[in-house]
Amino acid sequence: MKIPTVSFILRADKRRKDGTAPVYCRVYYGGRSRYTSTGVRIKPGEWNARTQRVKSSCDLAELFNRQLDNLNATAVAAALDAGSAQEVVDALSGASDTLTGYVERMIDGMTESGQYWDRLKYTSILGKLHEVFGNPVGWRALTPEALRRYERYMRETRGNGPNTVKREMSRLRTIMKRAIRDGVLKSDRNPFDRYTMPKGEAVEKRHLVLGELQALAVL
Repeated sequence: MKIPTVSFILRADKRRKDGTAPVYCRVYYGGRSRYTSTGVRIKPGEWNARTQRVKSSCDLAELFNRQLDNLNATAVAAALDAGSAQEVVDALSGASDTLTGYVERMIDGMTESGQYWDRLKYTSILGKLHEVFGNPVGWRALTPEALRRYERYMRETRGNGPNTVKREMSRLRTIMKRAIRDGVLKSDRNPFDRYTMPKGEAVEKRHLVLGELQALAVL
């Protein structure tokens, strides 16, 4: 009896401006392939296509290879009982997923659908999360205390104002709600249930006078 085969490939076609590209898990069965993100993102020169391993030249090689090993074990176990490549992918996108991998798939979807500004916003927040919690970020890393730590990071290290901090935390909350809706995260694991959202500041709005409008017209 044939079973789905599992392999890892570097998607150089999805390379970002920072030079990194995602490593995807490819599941093949019955003449069809299905792909899912592993949450690993490296520079193409750090990938060994023959061994399907991250090279030691990458600072996070040990961590990334351990993550790939764990995913491979999950995929192989699922493949033994699966009747399609999609069943294996579904198994991988459950308990083995990370917040990093989930957000990267969100960003990939935004890129494909032309949501340029949304892609920039969520790429930015993912970068900040990596600065605070490392890469990749697991779902369990974001506890209520971790959210407060992230909030302090934006205020004290980044120097973000109250309204910016509120917007960033709102986007992170949106990620959590979406993950719960997609069945990736259990509803009782949402750290925002025990976290108080920061308050913003009122923004003063006023109408431009005629002279100001004329000045803008000649710029």
